[in-house]
Amino acid sequence: KIASHIADTGQRQPDFLAVWNWAHVLIEEMDGEEHLIVDGMPRSYQEALVFDSAITFYGRQKPTVIYIDVSKDWSRERLSARAVSEGRKDDINQDTVERRLSWFDTDVYPAVKFFESHPGYHFVHVNGEQSVEAVTKDIFMALG
Repeated sequence: KIASHIADTGQRQPDFLAVWNWAHVLIEEMDGEEHLIVDGMPRSYQEALVFDSAITFYGRQKPTVIYIDVSKDWSRERLSARAVSEGRKDDINQDTVERRLSWFDTDVYPAVKFFESHPGYHFVHVNGEQSVEAVTKDIFMALG
């Protein structure tokens, strides 16, 4: 109920809840041999540190981190369109959208910089404002 209320009011979920959302799956399902694709996280520097510890625990060597970069203007348009097409409560209010975009600077970007500067990761920057086909091609090229 608390997490639903946080989402409905356009707030950011706490790091411990975000970590639990993916960590329990790793603990319960991974034996270390699977390929792992993670989308939309980590959303904070602290979450990045926990994820890094999981990557180390599972013995992954130089995993690839793909950063799909889009501008704030592109994001505003996408979030506004999603509010209409998907009826997303958290994207309807423009103030909520702006607050979410500001979280990128304060919370997400430090996590991006962590992976970009960490020698244990292969960091790839992809322009996300291309066609879906072009973004997909760039991702597959990065994965080799």
